[in-house]
Amino acid sequence: METLLHDEKYFATVAKNLYPRWIDDLIELFSNDYDTVLLTGAIGTGKTTFAKVCICRIIYEMSCLRDPLKTYGLMPGSRIVVPIINITQEQARNAIFEDLYNMFNLCPYFMDLFRPDKKADKITFPNNITIILGSYSDSRFIGLNVFSALLDECNFYSTDYTSKSVYDSTNLYDSAEALYTSIERRRKSRY
Repeated sequence: METLLHDEKYFATVAKNLYPRWIDDLIELFSNDYDTVLLTGAIGTGKTTFAKVCICRIIYEMSCLRDPLKTYGLMPGSRIVVPIINITQEQARNAIFEDLYNMFNLCPYFMDLFRPDKKADKITFPNNITIILGSYSDSRFIGLNVFSALLDECNFYSTDYTSKSVYDSTNLYDSAEALYTSIERRRKSRY
């Protein structure tokens, strides 16, 4: 992670704007066997930027594999998907997606060896690796090989009382928890 953050071939341009504590946390995160990261804190502390760098690192790791589909036991021709999810698809585009694409464009490694191709709602890389964007309320992730996901602004996802899905004794349906659970089940079944 230190090389990715400090070498000009990778994300040094981006890392220069990270708080030192976030750099320490990125090194800690990718030096150990963490499965889930939950970021909380005040507005403007860099949580979303931290998450974007994590996505860059995950895509970088997959770029180092000769055949990611084979490595992960997926059928040839299938896609590995990393969804970027926010309150609305437009918010995902504005808050994360465009910046993430720009981060890849600032990285000589990606421009030379693993060039991203951006369409309206996805960034596609070689070897069928795709970042897609969406909202917490859409179902575009069903049936996909979700490798990792970024769920942003979960505190603004809807909650209501319903009898359709019960998570606790109050019958509170929490869409952030439901989405997280769905993605986790998908990740565990695929990988």
